[in-house]
Amino acid sequence: MFDKPSNLCSQSFDIEKQVCFSNSSDTDVVDLFWIDYSGAEVFISTIAPKQQVGQKTFATHPFLMRSLLSRKIVGLFVIDEQLPDRSTLKYGENNYNTSGNSKSSGGMIPTPGDAPPRLFEKITYRNSIVGSQDQYYGLKSATGTWPAELHVKNRTGHNLESYWIDFEGNLRSYGILDSGKNFDSMSGHGHIFLFKTPDGSYQKIITASSEKPSQFLDPDEIEITASVIDSPSETSCHSILEKHIQGRCGRALKFFTEPHIDRIISEIETKLKQEGKRFIDEDFFPGDNWKRASDYFKNQASIFKGDISPKAPIQGGAGDCWLIQSMSGAATLPDKIKEVFCKCEHIDPSLGLFVLSFHSTDGSKIFILLDDYFQFTSTNFKCSRSSTVGELWVPLIEKAFAKLCGSFESLHPVVGNHGINPAEVLLYLLSGKNGKNIQWYSAEGKTIISQGKFYPLVESLLDSKKSVPVCTSNANTKEGYVDEYGIVHYHGYSMLGYRKYPQHGINLLHIRNTWSKQEWNGLWSDNCVQWAKYPDIASELRSVSEDGCFWISYDDFVNHFCVLWWNEF
Repeated sequence: MFDKPSNLCSQSFDIEKQVCFSNSSDTDVVDLFWIDYSGAEVFISTIAPKQQVGQKTFATHPFLMRSLLSRKIVGLFVIDEQLPDRSTLKYGENNYNTSGNSKSSGGMIPTPGDAPPRLFEKITYRNSIVGSQDQYYGLKSATGTWPAELHVKNRTGHNLESYWIDFEGNLRSYGILDSGKNFDSMSGHGHIFLFKTPDGSYQKIITASSEKPSQFLDPDEIEITASVIDSPSETSCHSILEKHIQGRCGRALKFFTEPHIDRIISEIETKLKQEGKRFIDEDFFPGDNWKRASDYFKNQASIFKGDISPKAPIQGGAGDCWLIQSMSGAATLPDKIKEVFCKCEHIDPSLGLFVLSFHSTDGSKIFILLDDYFQFTSTNFKCSRSSTVGELWVPLIEKAFAKLCGSFESLHPVVGNHGINPAEVLLYLLSGKNGKNIQWYSAEGKTIISQGKFYPLVESLLDSKKSVPVCTSNANTKEGYVDEYGIVHYHGYSMLGYRKYPQHGINLLHIRNTWSKQEWNGLWSDNCVQWAKYPDIASELRSVSEDGCFWISYDDFVNHFCVLWWNEF
C-alpha cells in the first residue's frame, strides 16, 4: 500500500510514451487513474486480476492503481522520459521516488504545471450533392390543389438558380436565390421547385406543402473543428464520423439518421474501450475551463436520479427560457423524456458518450452525439440544471440545443438569432405534425377567445398524452422586468395542469416559472386570502413554497400572458 504524494500532478511535456499497466494480483480488481495537471484523479479503466491495459501518455504523467475493494493505492507510477517504450508497470510497484530523483528533464518537479493547450485542426467533411437533369426529369407540379405558403432558406453557401417545375414538367425560372436569403412564394400544395447551382453540382427539389411551409436548403459540405489532442483520457473519433458523413441531417447537419447511428455508436464504443479513453465531441468542442460532469460530481452523476419531474429544469444564465419552459412542459410526459435517452441505456456511462434521440418534422428519429463537458460554477452547472444534484437529463438536452445553435451564448434569441421557438422544441422532444402558437392580440387569437374556444383548447392540450402547451408572458416593457404581480415580462412559463370547481365558478391553471422562483402574487398566489375562503380548494391545491409554481385564474392568465405554444398532432 502506498501514500499519494501531495505534489503529484502531470506536467507539460511533449515526449510520448506507450506503456502497459498490468494487474498481476491473483484476486484484487483495481481501478487505474491518471493524475491530471491540477492533481485530480481521472478514472481511466478497471483492470481485472491477471489482465492489463495499454496506454499512450506523456513523460512526467503520474498514474495510480486503487484496489476496487479497499480503495487503497496498490500501484504508483510516474512516466519517466527514459522509460523504454511499451514498458509494463505492475500491481504493487512504486517508481515515484526514482522518477522524482531523476536528473532527466522528464522527472517530477514539486510545483504543478499548466495543462498543455488543446490543439485543433480544421477538417472539412465533404458531402457533395452531385446531380444531373435525371433528378428532376419527369417531375410535374400537382394541379387543382389548395394554396400553400412556401418559405425556403438558402443555407448552402451558394447562389442558386430557382425554378418552378410546372404542370407539364417544364422549368420556369424564378431568378437567383442568393446565399443566406429566403425564397418566399404563395404557391399550391404539391407544387415542385428546383434549386441548383449553374454547373449542377448542387441540386435540391422542394415540394410545397401546407403542412410544412418553412423548408431549408442545407450546405453540400460542412466544416467540423476536430481535436488532434491525444491525452491519456480522451481521443479523437473524427475518422468514424467522417466515414458516416452521408448519415448527417437536420439543422446545421449536427444530427445523424437512424440507419447510421447504431454503427456510429458501436464503432466509437469499440475505439474508446480499446484505448481506455473517453469521448470528446469534435462537432462541439469544449472550452478550456469546461469540466466533465462525471469528474465534477465524482462519478455520482447520472442521466436520471429518481422520477422525472416538470419541476426539475431550472434555468441558468443562457437566457433560454424558450427551451427550459418546453423541457419542463415535456416532462409532464416522463416516458417521452426517457425516449430521448433510449440509446444511452446501452452505452457504458464511463465512456463519456451520450446520444440523444429527437424527432424530425417528417416523423423520423434523428440523433445527436454529446460528451459530458460543461461549464461549472463553484457549486453547480453554470447554465441550466436539474433540481436534483448530479442529474444530467436537463443540462444534456440544453447542450444539444446549444450545439445546434453553435454555442451556449447563442441560446439567447437576441445573441444567437437562431429562430427556434418553444413549439419547435416540443416537436423535437415529443414529435408532432406542426408547431403551433396563438397570440392573444392577433386576429386569430381574438376570434378564438371571443367565441369561447380558448379555454377548451388549453384544457384539451393539458389533458393530451401527446401535445403539451407552454406560454409566454406579456411584453409590455423590457425583457426580464418583474411587474407588481410578480410576473416576469416576455418570459417563458410551463403549464402543469388545470382544475375546475363549477360549484364555486372557479377555474385555475397551474403555471411554472423556468427560474424555479419568482411567482405570481395576485389572486390564488401562495399566501392569498382566497385559499381561506375556499378550504376545499386549499386542501387539494395549496402549496406554500418558493419553487416557481403557482395557481392563477383563467381570466388573470389571459390578462398577464400573451402567447400559447404547443406541438400539434
